[in-house]
Amino acid sequence: MSAKENLSAIIREFPRRRLLVIGDIMIDRFIWGTVERISPEAPVPVVRVEREEVRAGGAANVAFNLLGLGAKVHLAGAVGDDREAETIYERLREAGIDEKCVVSERSRPTTIKTRVIAHSQQVVRFDREATHTLGANARRRLMQTIEREIAQFDGIIISDYGKGLLSRTIMDRLRDIAKKRRILIAVDPKIRNLTHFHRVDLLTPNHHEAAEILGVKLGLDDRSVESAGKRILKKLELGSLIITRAQLGMSLFRPGRRPTHIPTVARQVYDVTGAGDAVIAATCLARVSGASWEAAAMLANHAAGIVVGKVGTAAASVEELRDAIRHAHEPAAP
Repeated sequence: MSAKENLSAIIREFPRRRLLVIGDIMIDRFIWGTVERISPEAPVPVVRVEREEVRAGGAANVAFNLLGLGAKVHLAGAVGDDREAETIYERLREAGIDEKCVVSERSRPTTIKTRVIAHSQQVVRFDREATHTLGANARRRLMQTIEREIAQFDGIIISDYGKGLLSRTIMDRLRDIAKKRRILIAVDPKIRNLTHFHRVDLLTPNHHEAAEILGVKLGLDDRSVESAGKRILKKLELGSLIITRAQLGMSLFRPGRRPTHIPTVARQVYDVTGAGDAVIAATCLARVSGASWEAAAMLANHAAGIVVGKVGTAAASVEELRDAIRHAHEPAAP
């Protein structure tokens, strides 16, 4: 079977898989406009607003990436008791993402990230959020619903944005459940919570986060990344590690194996927002669909290449992924 046929066979398995995404759920609000002058009041651009868009973001964007690839998806996390939470619920229900494992807590607002974009460039971002630890009652309700639903999942993705959801207690319990049921567990980490994420099947930091994990400056060359990857694998006792490297693609590490460097396939890069979500979603989905780690990383690389060619938080569709693989494996024109 050729590489193209192998990847296509894996993709055909996607609709048969069901995954749980756990993490910090938020709203991504985009204000689109144009800049024609500088404000007379301060040395800042004046943005003429042309349109606005609201999307479910954070961990919800990972869920939308999985959904776009054809998987069945459940989302777990916490929102506030406010109008923005209702917006999130509406987006999830419209898309067909199961939200039974989402809990509300009155003591926190639903996180909102508002981005102002002019001429395809982000001008400013402002956030409304709370980052205190999820309360005991909400934490108990969250874990009860997850444990009630857990038997149906093929994999668990942890999407951590450091907003207070993922405590050591929750991660220890999730790790125990996943190990007992042989469910793959993958983490897109926030480095401040790094001690929570030992002994998971996959960790997906970017190049800067990898440097932060080790407390060093990390060069962009393969040798530096290889040294860092091996140290992180050992430090956190990981089953596998993918370090995303922006325009240089990504590198896959596994204990006792030579690193695999996968060059980027992105044709255009407009916005790297959400590229990490695409990587962890596609890798985890491919892996539970029978792919080797190398094949899963290759599929993820294609998914990320699609996402960075779009402006704003975005997801790759299964049709776009199939098309990317087809073009990547076509013979060059004479």
